Amino acid sequence: MRCSAVTSFLAMIVFTAACALAVDVKLKILARSALEKAVTNTHAPGNPAIKVWARQNSGFYYCPATNLYGRDESGMYLSETAALDQGYRPAAGATCSEARH
Repeated sequence: MRCSAVTSFLAMIVFTAACALAVDVKLKILARSALEKAVTNTHAPGNPAIKVWARQNSGFYYCPATNLYGRDESGMYLSETAALDQGYRPAAGATCSEARH
């Protein structure tokens, strides 16, 4: 009887270790998948060649040929990519290159 209890206890330990290993492997797979997605999504939005007018008081930026482009004293010229990196949002709701299409 005693041997049976020890065997059951050992079986439980092996089962627990196997479950922990399976969870560890699953977490590593999920982490690798997330890392791969992050690496493939590193393309910065916006066009670095387009100069936008970023209004500091509103947090929006304006594309060339729009009404408020360069018309506010609290603004500055930045590349579209830099404006997005600094937290500015496109006033038109889309990046300048998206708005052109």
